[in-house]
Amino acid sequence: MVVSTALILEKEIDDKLKKISVYSASEALSGSKIHYSELQKIAYAVVMEGCKLRHYFEGHRIVAVTNQPLHDLFSNREAWGRIVKWASELSEFVVDFERRSTIKSQVLADFIVDWTSPKASRDDVEIPWVIYCDDAWCYKGAAIAAIVTSPIGIKIRYDARLKFPEGTRSTNNMTEYEVLLMALRKMKALGQQAFIVKIDSKVIKEHIEKDSKAKEPKLVKYLTVVRTMEKHFTGFTVKHISRAENDQVDKLAKAAAQNEPIPPNTLYEVIKTPSTKEPTLKYANVTQHFNWRAKIMAYMRGHFEPCDEVELTRLKQKTKICWQTFTRVFADITLAPGLS
Repeated sequence: MVVSTALILEKEIDDKLKKISVYSASEALSGSKIHYSELQKIAYAVVMEGCKLRHYFEGHRIVAVTNQPLHDLFSNREAWGRIVKWASELSEFVVDFERRSTIKSQVLADFIVDWTSPKASRDDVEIPWVIYCDDAWCYKGAAIAAIVTSPIGIKIRYDARLKFPEGTRSTNNMTEYEVLLMALRKMKALGQQAFIVKIDSKVIKEHIEKDSKAKEPKLVKYLTVVRTMEKHFTGFTVKHISRAENDQVDKLAKAAAQNEPIPPNTLYEVIKTPSTKEPTLKYANVTQHFNWRAKIMAYMRGHFEPCDEVELTRLKQKTKICWQTFTRVFADITLAPGLS
């Protein structure tokens, strides 16, 4: 697997805007990098180019043209791990992300990928992340469980007992939706953009894949929540499997439902409110005052961009300072001795 970038200079020659190739770089991925998602690989390529061509990035405004939502990735406030590290590295430069509208420069990048290594092949199929989901009922209560399997076979087990308020009646389909939503929350936390969900409920599968419509009001609410969660991913597929194929996760769910000991390698939690319940609004007395950080935060989140070029440049400089300050504070907290 190879990632490549091409630095192109747009220059006006004889009253015509021409593109001149300045530099190209590529890297054959190895180790854990092979298992990056497609979005993460493209993001890594941009960071790699910034490290190799720091003098270009520091002296010019860089426009990264790609068909991947890199702007959303680097401006995601809930990002963590390597994404935060990459975002802090790019914060030193002025980098804008645009959707690809022409393939001229892309041809060069594709050519580099084809010739970087004889082992690189377009026919390589990336193994997806897979999540097995199931629920369990008994007279002691209800529970849900999910097993997330990475492309290299590492399994992360999640188990949850449902303790909804009295008077909240749950059906089998509702708990199936609960386990699906739990799986989506976990994949969002892991930063995975594309994956496969395997579930033994044909009803839920047909709702998600739009093979049939949800008619019961409560299921319609659950389906609406799922559609809202979809925006956090590039895409996921729900597949129906038999109960025999779901045996491992079924045992996890039954253990939680019957209050039996949970395996030590399982992450356990108690869910006390349905996923469809809207959060209770809390009111507070607020005194309005000018907040100089509001404009900077709005720009970092992609909600505001000034029309004035001078103000835009000033705002970008302030954003860099905020990122650098955050990085130093985060590093001090992470590396402080005696903290766990």
